[in-house]
Amino acid sequence: MSEAPKLRFVPSRKHVRAVAGGDTIAETSSAIMLLEAGHGPVYYFPRGAVRFDRLVPSNRSTHCPLKGDASYWSVAGGDERLEDIAWSYENPIAAFQSLKSHVAFYWERLEQRFEDGQEVFGPPDEPVL
Repeated sequence: MSEAPKLRFVPSRKHVRAVAGGDTIAETSSAIMLLEAGHGPVYYFPRGAVRFDRLVPSNRSTHCPLKGDASYWSVAGGDERLEDIAWSYENPIAAFQSLKSHVAFYWERLEQRFEDGQEVFGPPDEPVL
């Protein structure tokens, strides 16, 4: 019996939108979803679908042995700053080069989250494959 992969990417079938700092900061029908053992599903937005004019680079970085080094961004807007709410792998390991062109958000920390036009209040559902 073969072991299940630790990471899998699947195209999302949903139109997803992320709101922070009072504005839509990412919106797409072309997200990919990362399914990682031990973690909930995460939407990764294509870089072109993200409003980098609303993001401020952070000094934070982390390392994942499966994906590489992550860089983070914060959102400044309104009366608050949402620290380190977005991340991407600018130079991912060879097996996951597709991550270089995508950005993820801490879904639960966003002000509002939408899937197919409906506001959602919990984490993304794992897709039925």
